[in-house]
Amino acid sequence: YLYLFCREPNLQERSQHRPLRISIEGQIRSHIEVPLILGDALQAFQRSVGTREHWQIRPLQSPTAQKEWSEAWPSPATQEVTRGLEDLRSKSLPLASVSTIRPTPEGDPQQGHTWSFTRPLCGLWITADYSDGKRKLVAKALPRPGEPVKGSGFVILLSDETWIAPLCAYLESALVQQWLDHQTERKGEKWIINEQVMKFIPVPKLLLQVLGANPASNQPLKSLFAQPLPGEWERLASDLAYQPKGVKEKLSNLARDEAGNEIRAALFVRTSRVLAQIQTGQRRLFSLVRPDGSISWRGILEILPKTECIPVTLGGHVQFSGSLPLHLPIALIERVKAPTPGILLASEKGLHLHLASHQPRILDMIWDQLEGLTHPTWHELMQFVKLPRQLELAETTAGDILRSHGEQTLKIRELNELLFSCTVF
Repeated sequence: YLYLFCREPNLQERSQHRPLRISIEGQIRSHIEVPLILGDALQAFQRSVGTREHWQIRPLQSPTAQKEWSEAWPSPATQEVTRGLEDLRSKSLPLASVSTIRPTPEGDPQQGHTWSFTRPLCGLWITADYSDGKRKLVAKALPRPGEPVKGSGFVILLSDETWIAPLCAYLESALVQQWLDHQTERKGEKWIINEQVMKFIPVPKLLLQVLGANPASNQPLKSLFAQPLPGEWERLASDLAYQPKGVKEKLSNLARDEAGNEIRAALFVRTSRVLAQIQTGQRRLFSLVRPDGSISWRGILEILPKTECIPVTLGGHVQFSGSLPLHLPIALIERVKAPTPGILLASEKGLHLHLASHQPRILDMIWDQLEGLTHPTWHELMQFVKLPRQLELAETTAGDILRSHGEQTLKIRELNELLFSCTVF
């Protein structure tokens, strides 16, 4: 390792400086070549250096400023990762070669900074996110015409809608995350992604070939929804939606040669489409269960027949104490434990109403419908808050939904594991 330092009197330039690492890999046949290789390394700081017969030079600028290196010094394994990313680059094409990339439209300030499209478009909407201590890309299909959405990012326009699910899965994969970690500048813990970065995200040529593109020629793209698979792999692929775990176990014994990688790429495409179909088809089911695994009683009451729901004031399981004027805004809504467990509604003038019940499930249903409301009146709540006519029916429905949600969540987890196993192509 050879480190070169330069004095920089400008404090701002020094604090924002991103060091350049120049890696040299290969062989030196004689001591005579030492000055030559050092000269190439120094020249690579300012311009591109041609490839030598016995060594290769790879410049890589740090994604973080040098003032942050004391907290996150580059790992010794970085060289191996860099070699893998160079291999990915050599076997890939830039994302911009098969798509059109543009920033999302400017939001309308008069409409809450939302934006929408006036005509149907085929493609993806990409945003950079940082949550749970991880950086990642979030990819989703473009909104329908006239549907207002809020947020920024990039629009990736495609010529074939069958590409949407596979490219979404690929752009959200750990492989792209690793690429961006080593190629994209960061501010704090977040990526600074611009249009240039998006355009040069590498997409494996094998994946494009499976999707119907021909990376070796300039011929127009052809739609290829599902590439035929050899032997028993076609039968296994037809069971992806039902037995993803079995396909993953079979995949572990597949050779990592050219033919094996073609099968992995084809399975990646099919698995991504099955996963997207489940997530879209079961969207209503997932909306009925919160991220912590608890049921959304507001959603349950919405799917029950209207004849099975009654206003909260007619439920015999709820006891009311205190009083509130019908049209006075309620300033405080909170759960209390005294004098008895229940829900307290209070106005700014001190008037209050206490809702109690001997059945905690009833209080959960009422509280679930009150969450997020701002300054409602008691008259509005009497019309909005509902309770099931038969509590047993609501609990049975909730149990069925939780069971179905668990089954679908397990299937999605197994499909994601299969996707990860296929990305080695």
